[in-house]
Amino acid sequence: MSPSSRWMGLRCPGTGGFRGVIGRIAGLSLVVSALHGPALLQAQQGAVAGEVVSSRSLQPVSGAIVSIAGTTTRATTDTRGHFRLVTPSSSGSVNLQVTMIGFRPLTATVTAGDDHVRLTLAESAVELSELVVTGTVGATEKRSVGNSVARVRVSEESEVSPALSLDQLLNARAPGVVVVPPSGLTGSGARIFIRGRSSISLPTDPLIYVDGIRVDKRAPTGANAGNGTTSGLNDFNPEDIESLEIIKGPAAGTLYGTEANNGVIQIITKRGRPGPAKVDVSIREGVNWIMDPAGRWPLNYYIDPTNNSITPFNLYQAEADAGRPLFRNGFAHGYSVSIAGGSDASLYYGGVTYSRDEGAQPNNTAQRFGGRVNVSMTPNAKFDINGQMGFASNRTKFPDAFNGLLFDAILSRPGNRNSPTRGFYTAPQEVWNRNFSFNENLDHLTTGVEVRHRPTSWLSHRVRAGLDISNNDGVDLTLKMSPDDAQFFAAATAAGAKTVNQINTLNTTVDYSATATTSFWKHFSSSTTGGFQFYRRNTRLLSATGEQFPAADVTSVAGAAIQRGSDDAVESITVGGFVQEQISFKNRVYLTAALRRDRNSAFGATFGAATYPKLSLSWVLNEEPFFKVPIVNTLRLRAAYGKSGQQPDAFASLRTYQPITGQAGLPAATPQFVGNPDLGPERGKEYELGFEAGLFNQRLGIDFTYYNKTTDNAIVLRNVAPSTGFPEQSFVNAGQVKNKGVEVLVNGRVIESKNLAWDLTLNVSHNDNKVTQLGIPNTPYLEFGFGNRFQPGYPVYAFFARKVVSADRLPNGSVNNIKCDGGTPSGMPGGAPVDCASAPRVYRGAPEPSLEGSIGTNLTFKGRLTFAALVDFKRNWTTWDSNLWCPGILSCESEAYPDRFSTIRVASDVLGYTDDFAWEPDLSFAKLREVSVSYSMPDRWARTVGAKRAVITAAGRNLHTWTNYHPGLDPENISSFAETFKGFGTPFSQNQLPQAAQFVMRVNLTY
Repeated sequence: MSPSSRWMGLRCPGTGGFRGVIGRIAGLSLVVSALHGPALLQAQQGAVAGEVVSSRSLQPVSGAIVSIAGTTTRATTDTRGHFRLVTPSSSGSVNLQVTMIGFRPLTATVTAGDDHVRLTLAESAVELSELVVTGTVGATEKRSVGNSVARVRVSEESEVSPALSLDQLLNARAPGVVVVPPSGLTGSGARIFIRGRSSISLPTDPLIYVDGIRVDKRAPTGANAGNGTTSGLNDFNPEDIESLEIIKGPAAGTLYGTEANNGVIQIITKRGRPGPAKVDVSIREGVNWIMDPAGRWPLNYYIDPTNNSITPFNLYQAEADAGRPLFRNGFAHGYSVSIAGGSDASLYYGGVTYSRDEGAQPNNTAQRFGGRVNVSMTPNAKFDINGQMGFASNRTKFPDAFNGLLFDAILSRPGNRNSPTRGFYTAPQEVWNRNFSFNENLDHLTTGVEVRHRPTSWLSHRVRAGLDISNNDGVDLTLKMSPDDAQFFAAATAAGAKTVNQINTLNTTVDYSATATTSFWKHFSSSTTGGFQFYRRNTRLLSATGEQFPAADVTSVAGAAIQRGSDDAVESITVGGFVQEQISFKNRVYLTAALRRDRNSAFGATFGAATYPKLSLSWVLNEEPFFKVPIVNTLRLRAAYGKSGQQPDAFASLRTYQPITGQAGLPAATPQFVGNPDLGPERGKEYELGFEAGLFNQRLGIDFTYYNKTTDNAIVLRNVAPSTGFPEQSFVNAGQVKNKGVEVLVNGRVIESKNLAWDLTLNVSHNDNKVTQLGIPNTPYLEFGFGNRFQPGYPVYAFFARKVVSADRLPNGSVNNIKCDGGTPSGMPGGAPVDCASAPRVYRGAPEPSLEGSIGTNLTFKGRLTFAALVDFKRNWTTWDSNLWCPGILSCESEAYPDRFSTIRVASDVLGYTDDFAWEPDLSFAKLREVSVSYSMPDRWARTVGAKRAVITAAGRNLHTWTNYHPGLDPENISSFAETFKGFGTPFSQNQLPQAAQFVMRVNLTY
């Protein structure tokens, strides 16, 4: 199709062969007909046509207003960003003006008759007119919200950064949101912390909503918690997502009630827009690998019997030299197709996706298939109906539940290098690959409908209902081994076993709210909102274990000689209501007050309901007549105070009994948990202050927030008096945790010219986390794991360890007279040295970073070629690293060559304490997270494949890490059984695969 016929509205099927001939004949017929009508005058006048794209992502901008300066002639860009305008004459220059919410206004001079105009819009540094989700009837303008709401524009970010999952896209793009991946295995899900850890014993992951429907937020559970099972956030295809909105704390989450203390992530999916159908096709091909594994691999040592010398041994290199590399180049494939369009009365979006990504370690693949359908209808001016349905089917395969192969490889035994083990701690790699696996099979369906009704000009209300259904099967399988493989393991392990954990979850959401608006006095207006919500989470857990298979081909639990099983059902129901009043003055000062009241089934029988207030103020200062600062285009001040909560574990308040075998072998029951009828939710209260400023014609934007959050009534375990007859402990509301910090986001356009645009983004956040009250009489702290504590004055899960401070070097390099820090009364290091056997544990560090952020850059050349890069960093955190611990075998360099190391490190090896500073390293790092190049091809190139638009992207991820951490390992990979066992575990690093490097080529086509 010729450019001119395209903009005249002709729709020729093709340009080649029979179809091309028919298309040309049809076009000629229309042209001849036009000579007899008004279009002749239009042709004499001339026209200008083209497209409007974002200068950052190169994506089409739909809905932009394009006008001719000094006239009333205007057009709105369609779903492909296209526009067409009739010009006063067929020649000469035309001044075009382009406006769009979220972008800076653009004025450009073009030539009349040009139908290949390409206009690139720069994002506004601060945009207060964009809509955000707040929990009320509809989306609200950002200018009226008194708290911070972070937004990640997924559709734009994924264009230049083809991430494989949503947690990859979320990482380092929102201040105050910390993403910590548990391993480099493909398909593993990250842990997410928003403004620090706020609970002592409850999970800390945020709520997740998809278009207002609450969805399963699976945290790593079960035997595979070390590797990190798939995350609920990653069940949703980035190609279907428009944006992520992050509500960070109680000041913003009051309307979400009893479960919002850890924040809320709203997933906003794509919707159709009026216009012809737009079809997008995405093809992704790539590879995952471990960078320089031989150079990063920790050396072990052995005594060479030929010369009695200590000799280094690199197991990875030894296996690679023999043609048996531990890692592979894992290929990654992804394909998606979507269609969107509609009319003013009905809109639609539909998409399907398939991907299969291989990990760098054998037996690690993630295969996903998903689809989404969104439909919006407007039967008349008073009704809107929105429906959604999304489905994901994930099949993820991990090497085994605890990645024992990597453990065997890192803690190798070089003295056995010539034995059948080849130096592996237990067994060679092929034995692990043949006999062990962990598969996770997930089916996840989310569906919902929303009806909005506007009976009058001042009243609107809506009802929303939806279901989220997930069926998750984890299968941990050990085959019955052949005699050749069985020699490496205990007889019970070699006999084979299978454990199946099935978790079926049904989330139900019912949400109703109504808003009435009115104006009073001269410049005041009021918006009153009220509503109620019903949330129900029903979880069914089935577990079956079989041990000792009779034959190698028997792999079912039913076929095992020993069988065990259990089932359980857990239900949590929250019912709540709220009322909110917002008063605005001249649409630039907004005062909001709200109150929410919740009842949850996990509350104690005598507790009653929880009440959460909210108060916020937003002032768009730059719109005041007295404000005259030329360089400041936008300035909004905001302040917010609010409360929200987190309900206890489902059975924490109940008195329970456990079954036992009684006299004569008859069933009986015995006390298990005493329960607590007064148990209530943890209550978070937070105030935040901040501002947003747009400077230098919106080329520089600053978003600053200070927050101070306190979690009262934190749930802790208290010992039960033996006289009650109940063993164990009881949950009580007693503790207190504080988080305070600052969040800064700065984005600016450094260079802006006709051919070059350069954007820089900096985000930094600092969090100070500490337990301020334990609330248990005569208990200064709770200690568990490898020296972790809940102790007032220190972070949640603070690491305490013995600290070697001195030792004497002997002539052979070994040490004696080892002394440790005697500590201060508060638990800090700095006391007089004492004998290590009697030394106290002193504070080592926190398990989450106190400082994190990123620096990103985008350079765009001539509106077609974009280079993007992102470096992120995390500082001031630690973990217990079992890979660094030398448990008394000749495998550590500090034992083999003590003279090369400090006396303190050598002394730590001698002592072998699991709670030693030497095994709790500083995890601070910076990482070159992403580098990409995207090219938006000229239209004539796209038309060679029948497309309207084509973009090709090459991207790399996890390409380099700057750290003082052990060179062969990754400071990001932190397992956390604390999340599994309700907070009472140790965040640690053990046999974790480093983050895999990735290279991806992707082609996006629009039809």
